[in-house]
Amino acid sequence: MRKSLFWTLDSHPESTISIADLHEAAHQHAQLADTLGFECLWVGEHHFYNVGTIPNPAVLLGSLARVTQKIRLGPAVSVLPLRDSILIAEDYAMVDMISGGRLNMGVGTGSQLAEYQGMNIEFETRREEFERRLEKLTSYWSSPICAGEGSLNISPLQEPMPPIFIATTTPDRAYQAGMEGHSVLTIVSPAAEDVTTVQKVMDAHARGRSESEAPQSETEVVVTVLAYAAESEEEALSTAAVSVGRFLKAMSGKDVPDPEGLCRTMGERNTGLFGTARHIGEKLRQYRELGVEHVSFLANFGGMSVAQVAKSIRLLADA
Repeated sequence: MRKSLFWTLDSHPESTISIADLHEAAHQHAQLADTLGFECLWVGEHHFYNVGTIPNPAVLLGSLARVTQKIRLGPAVSVLPLRDSILIAEDYAMVDMISGGRLNMGVGTGSQLAEYQGMNIEFETRREEFERRLEKLTSYWSSPICAGEGSLNISPLQEPMPPIFIATTTPDRAYQAGMEGHSVLTIVSPAAEDVTTVQKVMDAHARGRSESEAPQSETEVVVTVLAYAAESEEEALSTAAVSVGRFLKAMSGKDVPDPEGLCRTMGERNTGLFGTARHIGEKLRQYRELGVEHVSFLANFGGMSVAQVAKSIRLLADA
């Protein structure tokens, strides 16, 4: 099973770590993940609220590219309706070049009304706008440099273009991604009853690939799940409870009544991975049985300390 990491670098008043320190630590943690053999480092795009402090992932990824060598780098996701398609194409073409061809291009609509309102962009039409801008992005990247009107003065290093990952939790969009020859990013919701929704997304994507007339290329479904590893079950649960409570409050604006109870429930349902490396390794068996070949750990959240994140990354590598 391939393993990746996903960060939004969320910031919380209760935490002692500043936003500047969060970003500095991200470079240390990226280097560690690189040496431990993680497949990819994904970072989320957010605006106007503290669930994330990365308004333009391309800037951070370009910087992380200079301190890493092998790990692939990608936004999870670039929210296409919030940005001009030309700027997206240019920014991430530069990330691909700076990284030596290590970009995984995660794209999505985003789900936060406040972000669209803050940008004065229509929320209700985001899906239609996403499809239009995805088509523009791929057309910019497939055009020769400066070949005519609409072509850019920069292009990605990977040919024909970096792999595209569509963020979705619905089988219908996963099927469409398969038909288009794209990969999928999906996530296990903390509120999910179990992980069977992941199976539905994977099956739909596979069906789309089998029915597609698009040029065949390697695609995959990357499954993101909240995770924290420690040297004991008790330490993992206590740290996860505090951090999950903060993270979910940032997302919903509401307090989590019993974060420790929620983490225990998530552990029982396998919708959250909290424990020792051995315990998490056992939990990952269910994901393998579902056919999951690539898991992405959301493993830096809720104001964890720099040392806690580093320890968890090392243990997750062994899980």
